[in-house]
Amino acid sequence: VLVQFGADHPQYFKFNEVNEFDRIASVKPTEATHDGSTTKLYKMENMTPTSTPLDESTDVTPETLDTDSVLVYAYEYGKSVKSTQLSRLVSIVPVIPSIAHVLAINASESVDYLAAGKLAAGTNVHYGSHTLAADSGGRASLTTASVLSSNDGRLMKNRLRRVTVPTANGLYDFHLHSDVLYDLLTETGSLGWTDLNKYVTNISRTFDIGVFQSFRFVESTHSPVLANGGTSPYATLDVYQSFASGFQALAKTYSSSEGYGP
Repeated sequence: VLVQFGADHPQYFKFNEVNEFDRIASVKPTEATHDGSTTKLYKMENMTPTSTPLDESTDVTPETLDTDSVLVYAYEYGKSVKSTQLSRLVSIVPVIPSIAHVLAINASESVDYLAAGKLAAGTNVHYGSHTLAADSGGRASLTTASVLSSNDGRLMKNRLRRVTVPTANGLYDFHLHSDVLYDLLTETGSLGWTDLNKYVTNISRTFDIGVFQSFRFVESTHSPVLANGGTSPYATLDVYQSFASGFQALAKTYSSSEGYGP
């Protein structure tokens, strides 16, 4: 018996995550002095408040400004796909558009993972369900009970406000993996997420979970997971990295070529 099947011409693609980390990179070069492989961004610190009144007989003592800079390097990333002339001629599905689509999605997701990696390289680290003092133990202090709680959100807000980190439209950002979100949403008690949000609707974007403790919580599976990232006797624990950030948390540069744009 000859069995044949009819093939549909459209090509279906795997769903991909919304890029949330790249959005944090709000600092971009706008008036570069010249072309180069590195962009230097300058920062200037505030002066300490003064409490001494001025008078007619004493000159004001001049001070020097405290400046700093951040270097942003331009690197190229990318992948390629091999195809043959035969496959392009006889394939039922359109080969070239499919390749272009897959490469575009890969480029977009790669940028988001790179942005998440830069956040993960930060040194202001807090470990879930710990006090400030317990953070000194690092990953060695993590146990099966070290899960994200609502109090971690309150502590992160305190840390950001103490060093006057600015908000974006009145809120900080909190990016977390879906598994971490589950821990947060299943917390019980009157100060937990579910109890405080049971009569509130404050979601504005597709993967926004809501507003809590001055944070806009955003779910993303691009949040890094360190498989078996714990230490003995919990060496097989997976360590999830979440990020509490404010306005201008990341800087981003890009290359341009005449006729192609940034």
